[in-house]
Amino acid sequence: MPAVLTSAGAELLGHAQALVDDVETRMLSGLTEHETAALGQALGACAAALEGPPSPS
Repeated sequence: MPAVLTSAGAELLGHAQALVDDVETRMLSGLTEHETAALGQALGACAAALEGPPSPS
């Protein structure tokens, strides 16, 4: 069943996205472009590790 946003929901989502964008800009403001790219790659690797089954411990 597809989900559909109401106009109020879409407005709220837009507001939330703007807040997230502001936080992201602030969070990354102390990093160089290279550091930002490295962080993105590291977080991508972390997310990929969580996609598969857990490793036996």
